[in-house]
Amino acid sequence: MAETLAAFILRLGDSEATLVYRFMEDVLRRLAGMPGERVMILASPGFLATAAQYPELSAVIDRANQSNIVINALDARGLYPHEPMGDISNANYDPGVAGPVSTFEITAQAEQAGVLRDFAHGTGGVCCGASNDLAAGLNQLGAILGEPYVLGCYPPRQKMDGTFHALKVALAQRNRYTIQARNGYFLLRPLDDLGAEEHQEIVAAVFSRDEILDLPLQIQTQYFKSSPTEARLSVVSRIDLKGVHVHKSESWTLGSLTLVSAIFDDNGN
Repeated sequence: MAETLAAFILRLGDSEATLVYRFMEDVLRRLAGMPGERVMILASPGFLATAAQYPELSAVIDRANQSNIVINALDARGLYPHEPMGDISNANYDPGVAGPVSTFEITAQAEQAGVLRDFAHGTGGVCCGASNDLAAGLNQLGAILGEPYVLGCYPPRQKMDGTFHALKVALAQRNRYTIQARNGYFLLRPLDDLGAEEHQEIVAAVFSRDEILDLPLQIQTQYFKSSPTEARLSVVSRIDLKGVHVHKSESWTLGSLTLVSAIFDDNGN
Protein backbone atom coordinates (compact mmCIF):
# COMPACT_ATOMS: atom_id res chain seq x y z
CA MET A 1 0.00 0.00 0.00
CA ALA A 2 2.85 2.37 0.79
CA GLU A 3 4.54 1.72 -2.56
CA THR A 4 1.26 2.19 -4.44
CA LEU A 5 0.57 5.48 -2.67
CA ALA A 6 4.15 6.69 -3.29
CA ALA A 7 3.89 5.86 -7.01
CA PHE A 8 0.56 7.71 -7.24
CA ILE A 9 1.97 10.82 -5.56
CA LEU A 10 5.03 10.69 -7.83
CA ARG A 11 2.86 10.54 -10.98
CA LEU A 12 0.71 13.38 -9.65
CA GLY A 13 3.79 15.53 -9.05
CA ASP A 14 5.14 14.79 -12.53
CA SER A 15 1.80 15.76 -14.06
CA GLU A 16 1.76 19.08 -12.20
CA ALA A 17 5.35 19.79 -13.25
CA THR A 18 4.46 19.01 -16.88
CA LEU A 19 1.66 21.60 -16.72
CA VAL A 20 4.20 24.17 -15.49
CA TYR A 21 6.55 23.37 -18.40
CA ARG A 22 3.72 23.64 -20.96
CA PHE A 23 2.59 26.98 -19.54
CA MET A 24 6.15 28.33 -19.57
CA GLU A 25 6.55 27.29 -23.21
CA ASP A 26 3.38 29.20 -24.11
CA VAL A 27 4.70 32.31 -22.36
CA LEU A 28 8.10 31.96 -24.07
CA ARG A 29 6.41 31.60 -27.45
CA ARG A 30 4.50 34.83 -26.86
CA LEU A 31 7.56 36.71 -25.58
CA ALA A 32 9.64 35.57 -28.56
CA GLY A 33 7.56 37.72 -30.91
CA MET A 34 7.88 40.88 -28.82
CA PRO A 35 10.51 43.59 -29.34
CA GLY A 36 13.09 44.77 -26.83
CA GLU A 37 14.67 42.94 -23.93
CA ARG A 38 12.52 40.02 -22.83
CA VAL A 39 12.53 38.78 -19.23
CA MET A 40 10.24 36.11 -17.79
CA ILE A 41 9.71 36.22 -14.02
CA LEU A 42 8.83 32.88 -12.46
CA ALA A 43 7.45 33.21 -8.91
CA SER A 44 7.00 29.75 -7.45
CA PRO A 45 7.63 27.76 -4.26
CA GLY A 46 9.52 25.36 -6.48
CA PHE A 47 8.90 21.69 -7.04
CA LEU A 48 10.82 18.44 -7.26
CA ALA A 49 12.16 17.69 -10.74
CA THR A 50 12.58 13.95 -11.17
CA ALA A 51 14.93 12.34 -13.67
CA ALA A 52 11.98 11.83 -16.03
CA GLN A 53 11.38 15.59 -16.04
CA TYR A 54 14.92 16.62 -16.98
CA PRO A 55 14.29 16.53 -20.78
CA GLU A 56 11.29 18.85 -20.40
CA LEU A 57 13.23 21.13 -18.07
CA SER A 58 16.08 21.31 -20.58
CA ALA A 59 13.65 21.95 -23.44
CA VAL A 60 12.25 25.04 -21.69
CA ILE A 61 15.76 26.37 -21.04
CA ASP A 62 16.78 25.68 -24.65
CA ARG A 63 13.73 27.49 -26.02
CA ALA A 64 14.47 30.51 -23.83
CA ASN A 65 18.12 30.62 -24.93
CA GLN A 66 17.26 30.30 -28.61
CA SER A 67 14.79 33.20 -28.27
CA ASN A 68 17.17 35.35 -26.18
CA ILE A 69 14.80 35.34 -23.20
CA VAL A 70 16.10 35.50 -19.64
CA ILE A 71 14.22 33.67 -16.88
CA ASN A 72 14.43 35.26 -13.42
CA ALA A 73 13.10 33.11 -10.58
CA LEU A 74 11.68 34.09 -7.20
CA ASP A 75 11.30 31.56 -4.41
CA ALA A 76 7.77 32.40 -3.25
CA ARG A 77 8.21 30.50 0.04
CA GLY A 78 10.03 33.47 1.53
CA LEU A 79 11.71 32.79 4.84
CA TYR A 80 10.72 29.37 6.07
CA PRO A 81 12.05 27.56 9.17
CA HIS A 82 12.65 23.86 9.56
CA GLU A 83 11.75 22.14 12.80
CA PRO A 84 14.02 19.09 13.17
CA MET A 85 11.97 17.72 16.07
CA GLY A 86 8.72 17.72 14.12
CA ASP A 87 5.45 19.52 14.67
CA ILE A 88 4.94 20.20 18.38
CA SER A 89 1.17 19.92 17.94
CA ASN A 90 1.49 16.33 16.73
CA ALA A 91 0.52 14.08 19.66
CA ASN A 92 1.86 11.03 17.85
CA TYR A 93 5.38 12.41 17.65
CA ASP A 94 7.91 9.54 17.61
CA PRO A 95 11.53 10.48 18.48
CA GLY A 96 12.72 7.30 16.76
CA VAL A 97 11.79 8.56 13.29
CA ALA A 98 12.61 12.23 13.87
CA GLY A 99 16.09 11.90 12.38
CA PRO A 100 15.16 10.30 9.02
CA VAL A 101 12.07 12.49 8.64
CA SER A 102 14.09 15.62 9.36
CA THR A 103 16.75 14.64 6.81
CA PHE A 104 14.10 13.97 4.21
CA GLU A 105 12.34 17.31 4.79
CA ILE A 106 15.59 19.29 4.63
CA THR A 107 16.57 17.56 1.37
CA ALA A 108 13.12 18.12 -0.15
CA GLN A 109 13.13 21.82 0.73
CA ALA A 110 16.57 22.28 -0.82
CA GLU A 111 15.60 20.39 -3.98
CA GLN A 112 12.46 22.49 -4.46
CA ALA A 113 14.60 25.59 -4.99
CA GLY A 114 16.96 23.68 -7.27
CA VAL A 115 14.63 23.76 -10.25
CA LEU A 116 14.27 27.56 -9.87
CA ARG A 117 18.05 27.93 -9.90
CA ASP A 118 18.25 25.73 -13.00
CA PHE A 119 15.83 27.99 -14.90
CA ALA A 120 17.70 31.15 -13.86
CA HIS A 121 21.30 30.00 -14.26
CA GLY A 122 20.54 28.13 -17.49
CA THR A 123 19.31 31.32 -19.18
CA GLY A 124 21.62 33.86 -17.57
CA GLY A 125 19.02 35.03 -15.07
CA VAL A 126 18.91 35.63 -11.32
CA CYS A 127 17.27 33.54 -8.60
CA CYS A 128 16.12 35.31 -5.43
CA GLY A 129 14.77 33.85 -2.20
CA ALA A 130 15.08 33.72 1.59
CA SER A 131 13.11 36.95 1.98
CA ASN A 132 9.51 37.77 2.85
CA ASP A 133 9.63 41.03 0.86
CA LEU A 134 8.23 39.48 -2.32
CA ALA A 135 7.35 42.88 -3.82
CA ALA A 136 10.98 44.01 -3.65
CA GLY A 137 12.06 40.71 -5.17
CA LEU A 138 9.66 41.11 -8.10
CA ASN A 139 10.85 44.69 -8.68
CA GLN A 140 14.46 43.55 -8.65
CA LEU A 141 13.89 40.67 -11.04
CA GLY A 142 11.79 42.77 -13.41
CA ALA A 143 14.35 45.56 -13.75
CA ILE A 144 16.50 45.63 -16.88
CA LEU A 145 20.22 46.16 -16.33
CA GLY A 146 20.99 49.83 -16.82
CA GLU A 147 24.63 49.61 -17.97
CA PRO A 148 25.33 46.16 -19.39
CA TYR A 149 28.30 45.05 -21.45
CA VAL A 150 27.24 42.75 -24.27
CA LEU A 151 29.97 40.24 -25.06
CA GLY A 152 30.08 37.81 -27.97
CA CYS A 153 32.37 35.08 -29.15
CA TYR A 154 32.79 33.13 -32.38
CA PRO A 155 34.08 29.54 -32.06
CA PRO A 156 35.55 28.85 -35.53
CA ARG A 157 37.16 25.51 -34.68
CA GLN A 158 34.28 23.81 -32.95
CA LYS A 159 32.16 21.24 -34.72
CA MET A 160 28.61 22.20 -35.66
CA ASP A 161 27.11 19.15 -33.98
CA GLY A 162 23.99 20.68 -32.42
CA THR A 163 25.16 19.97 -28.88
CA PHE A 164 25.45 22.26 -25.88
CA HIS A 165 28.84 23.86 -25.21
CA ALA A 166 29.63 25.16 -21.75
CA LEU A 167 30.78 28.74 -21.36
CA LYS A 168 32.24 30.43 -18.28
CA VAL A 169 32.41 34.19 -17.83
CA ALA A 170 34.45 35.60 -14.93
CA LEU A 171 36.03 38.87 -13.84
CA ALA A 172 39.81 39.10 -13.82
CA GLN A 173 39.63 41.14 -10.61
CA ARG A 174 36.96 41.23 -7.94
CA ASN A 175 35.24 44.60 -7.71
CA ARG A 176 31.78 46.10 -7.48
CA TYR A 177 30.66 44.70 -10.83
CA THR A 178 28.44 41.63 -11.12
CA ILE A 179 28.12 39.07 -13.89
CA GLN A 180 24.86 37.84 -15.36
CA ALA A 181 25.59 35.43 -18.20
CA ARG A 182 24.43 32.15 -19.64
CA ASN A 183 26.40 29.04 -18.89
CA GLY A 184 26.66 27.85 -22.49
CA TYR A 185 25.45 27.98 -26.09
CA PHE A 186 24.36 25.74 -28.94
CA LEU A 187 25.97 25.20 -32.33
CA LEU A 188 23.20 24.20 -34.70
CA ARG A 189 23.78 21.05 -36.71
CA PRO A 190 23.94 21.68 -40.48
CA LEU A 191 21.38 19.74 -42.48
CA ASP A 192 22.30 17.40 -45.32
CA ASP A 193 19.15 18.29 -47.24
CA LEU A 194 19.55 21.76 -48.78
CA GLY A 195 15.78 22.16 -49.03
CA ALA A 196 15.34 21.38 -45.35
CA GLU A 197 18.16 23.75 -44.44
CA GLU A 198 16.54 26.53 -46.47
CA HIS A 199 13.23 25.83 -44.76
CA GLN A 200 14.93 26.03 -41.36
CA GLU A 201 16.44 29.41 -42.23
CA ILE A 202 13.04 30.74 -43.35
CA VAL A 203 11.35 29.54 -40.15
CA ALA A 204 14.09 31.14 -38.06
CA ALA A 205 13.64 34.44 -39.93
CA VAL A 206 9.86 34.37 -39.50
CA PHE A 207 10.07 33.88 -35.74
CA SER A 208 12.98 36.27 -35.27
CA ARG A 209 12.33 39.55 -33.43
CA ASP A 210 15.00 41.37 -35.46
CA GLU A 211 14.04 43.54 -38.42
CA ILE A 212 15.92 43.01 -41.67
CA LEU A 213 16.64 46.34 -43.31
CA ASP A 214 18.93 45.09 -46.07
CA LEU A 215 16.07 44.56 -48.52
CA PRO A 216 13.83 47.52 -49.50
CA LEU A 217 10.38 46.01 -49.00
CA GLN A 218 6.98 47.63 -48.57
CA ILE A 219 4.03 45.58 -47.36
CA GLN A 220 0.33 46.43 -47.47
CA THR A 221 -2.48 44.31 -46.09
CA GLN A 222 -6.13 44.26 -47.06
CA TYR A 223 -8.84 42.51 -45.08
CA PHE A 224 -12.03 41.22 -46.64
CA LYS A 225 -14.94 39.58 -44.83
CA SER A 226 -16.84 37.55 -47.40
CA SER A 227 -19.35 36.06 -44.96
CA PRO A 228 -20.11 36.07 -41.22
CA THR A 229 -17.82 33.06 -40.75
CA GLU A 230 -15.19 33.55 -43.47
CA ALA A 231 -12.55 36.20 -44.06
CA ARG A 232 -9.65 36.76 -46.45
CA LEU A 233 -6.40 38.57 -45.85
CA SER A 234 -4.46 39.89 -48.84
CA VAL A 235 -0.76 40.76 -48.45
CA VAL A 236 0.79 42.91 -51.18
CA SER A 237 4.60 43.17 -51.24
CA ARG A 238 6.54 45.73 -53.25
CA ILE A 239 10.25 45.16 -53.61
CA ASP A 240 12.97 47.38 -55.05
CA LEU A 241 14.99 44.92 -57.13
CA LYS A 242 18.07 47.08 -56.86
CA GLY A 243 18.69 45.63 -53.42
CA VAL A 244 18.32 41.98 -54.51
CA HIS A 245 21.57 40.04 -54.90
CA VAL A 246 21.83 38.34 -58.29
CA HIS A 247 24.51 36.38 -60.10
CA LYS A 248 25.50 35.97 -63.72
CA SER A 249 24.91 32.66 -65.49
CA GLU A 250 26.10 32.84 -69.08
CA SER A 251 23.88 35.53 -70.62
CA TRP A 252 21.29 35.51 -67.86
CA THR A 253 21.07 37.45 -64.61
CA LEU A 254 19.52 35.11 -62.03
CA GLY A 255 18.16 35.61 -58.55
CA SER A 256 15.83 33.80 -56.20
CA LEU A 257 13.54 35.44 -53.68
CA THR A 258 11.12 33.76 -51.25
CA LEU A 259 8.31 35.75 -49.61
CA VAL A 260 6.61 34.38 -46.51
CA SER A 261 3.61 35.89 -44.74
CA ALA A 262 2.78 34.76 -41.20
CA ILE A 263 -0.20 35.59 -39.01
CA PHE A 264 0.19 35.47 -35.22
CA ASP A 265 -2.47 35.60 -32.53
CA ASP A 266 -2.13 37.41 -29.19
CA ASN A 267 -0.31 34.42 -27.70
CA GLY A 268 2.35 34.31 -30.41
CA ASN A 269 0.93 31.23 -32.13
